[in-house]
Amino acid sequence: GFGGHLFQAFQRSHSAFLTDVRDTVDLLRRVEDDINVEVRELYPDAELPTFACSEPILGDLILEYRSTRGLADLAAGLLDATIAHFGESIAVERQDLSGGQNTHVVFTLRRA
Repeated sequence: GFGGHLFQAFQRSHSAFLTDVRDTVDLLRRVEDDINVEVRELYPDAELPTFACSEPILGDLILEYRSTRGLADLAAGLLDATIAHFGESIAVERQDLSGGQNTHVVFTLRRA
């Protein structure tokens, strides 16, 4: 899908960023503080999604996506591509908290 294509484009143009990333969880922890900061420098007026990560249970990661654009499907595709890139076995559960608008979605990642 498009998320996979976008991840490959990111990988080609920002390969240096990925060199010290250990796994999917490590990359997701860096999205808000590293990737979004870089994008804001390039495109100051961009309306970016926010990603909040938490680890309530050892081995699980909760990724909370918020965006007025409602592109949670794209986020899910990027998530799947990231997991595939690192060759990990991770189950992803998705819960839309915005009544089908895809503007507030919680992804639970559980190592299989």
